[in-house]
Amino acid sequence: MAPQGRHRRGRGRNIDVPGETVTDLPTFLYRYRSLTGYAREDVERILAHGQIRFSSPAWFNDPFDCKLAPTFDATEDEKRCWLEDSYVPTVYPGLSNTDRAKAVEELMPEGNDLLRKHIEYTMQELIPNSGVISLSAVPDHILMWSHYANGHRGICLKFRRFTLRFGQDFEEFEKQAPPPYQAEDGFSRRYEFEAQPVDYSDDVPKRRPLAELHNAWRASVFTKSTHWRYEGEWRVLLPPGGNVPAYGWHQLPADSLAGLILGCEISAEDEKLVREWVRMGGVRLPFLRAEKKQGRFEVEIREIG
Repeated sequence: MAPQGRHRRGRGRNIDVPGETVTDLPTFLYRYRSLTGYAREDVERILAHGQIRFSSPAWFNDPFDCKLAPTFDATEDEKRCWLEDSYVPTVYPGLSNTDRAKAVEELMPEGNDLLRKHIEYTMQELIPNSGVISLSAVPDHILMWSHYANGHRGICLKFRRFTLRFGQDFEEFEKQAPPPYQAEDGFSRRYEFEAQPVDYSDDVPKRRPLAELHNAWRASVFTKSTHWRYEGEWRVLLPPGGNVPAYGWHQLPADSLAGLILGCEISAEDEKLVREWVRMGGVRLPFLRAEKKQGRFEVEIREIG
């Protein structure tokens, strides 16, 4: 699956952060992390070893998240186009135009069953074996600090959005293949995937999977209930390469980590540990701190060196 760009405006807002303004297309994205449990290892691996953990959508705490099956609705022409442009080239790679047309006609009577199986595969195998990093456009939301950074006792990692890109290899074919549709030769092509914003909706989106195949996939992975809108979430979605799940540890792109924000309730011991991990990683990072704003239920981010 090649990456697709999204050319729409997001839901950013201006934020009082030294030296930056977060707008509709944020320069920076943020990841709130606790310093307890498995999240503690996450922070250590990021700071000391330059590695980040992608999660499987099957682990998410929202039962609707990444589980929105597209509506099954397709005309005969749409099924034919799907078989010709997507299914046959994928299942029987390398066919000549003549053999491809022949295969499409042979498969048309099975079109409905093949489509159902394709959707089931996407929902039951492809999405759960993908990897996702969840980030936010907002570094100063007190609920995010409470929910994801252990009651403001954790940290918030600051990433450069434009450099936060992850590669994945996919097998492709270039030579024509004789019956029974076996590819003669193949090669691996590498695609890059970057952070994209989540859409929020009161209703489950209805997509016609053949009329808008890519949008149907995106609707499932990048649509959440408006209850989650406060998170201002962006995601990096990494599809599995072949039979290897994409979740797990991946190397961070160079220069993607731009800073580290300490929670307003972080302990002196944890702050010392975090600084030691940064020293081990050998990367000079700006340190910032979230401080309680006088007379307001807010925190403001200040540089502390």
